[in-house]
Amino acid sequence: LQDSGNMMVRSMCLQLSLYALSVCASQNGRHFLAAHQVITQLWLVLSYICDGFADVGTMKGSRMLGENRFGLVRLMSRRLLIAGLVTGVGAAMLMLVAEQQIIQAFAGQTSASTIAALHQVWPLIACLQPINAMVFVYDGLLMATRSFAYVRNVFLIGVPFLYIPVLLYGNARYHSLLAIWGAKGCLNVWRFLTSMWRINIQLDAEWRCAELKHDTCAQQVEMETCTLLDKEDPASEEPYPVGNCEQTYESEDGTEFSV
Repeated sequence: LQDSGNMMVRSMCLQLSLYALSVCASQNGRHFLAAHQVITQLWLVLSYICDGFADVGTMKGSRMLGENRFGLVRLMSRRLLIAGLVTGVGAAMLMLVAEQQIIQAFAGQTSASTIAALHQVWPLIACLQPINAMVFVYDGLLMATRSFAYVRNVFLIGVPFLYIPVLLYGNARYHSLLAIWGAKGCLNVWRFLTSMWRINIQLDAEWRCAELKHDTCAQQVEMETCTLLDKEDPASEEPYPVGNCEQTYESEDGTEFSV
């Protein structure tokens, strides 16, 4: 029940951030709101792709942790993060190379103001894709490690004390889509840094210690087992038995003698 409450707080903070983003975009005109919707859809496309990596991390990671296979958890985490990074870099390169074509496909026959707003914010959205992809992967790993309270605290700090101030200042000062989505980028960078600290530094150190302790215990058990087996069936240390080597002979005159 406590874990459910923590995840509810996380979901509410995330939805609040998206709602505040839409409110600020709508205050700057219809062309800003239209461009904002296009960016939101592109933002979600990558999350759908990387959710597969996150699901693998949640399902496989929780099972491996339950089996105390900490070395495999560390290996799987690295591979999933590399896969997410490669996906994010590929998405960023595609967005930068095919900017005009993607905008045309999503925006269609919209006003020139909407197209201009999209071109203005496009480099920022493209550069954030690698970070976004790794954040989505980290979400799955955090669920596997049952870091629900940690995730709750990350959002309770990041949304009111980082995201909202940057969003309100950017919207009031610059009145641009770039400033609005810059606040969203700050929130995702915050999530990325805190997730990296939790998985790659804090928990990774614990997994290393647990793995080392597990190997040490296994070696001790093996040595104790060998000692017990030696006591139950000790090797024979008796000297080589020496038999009676005397031989009896008879001389020519009939007298017997031994050698």
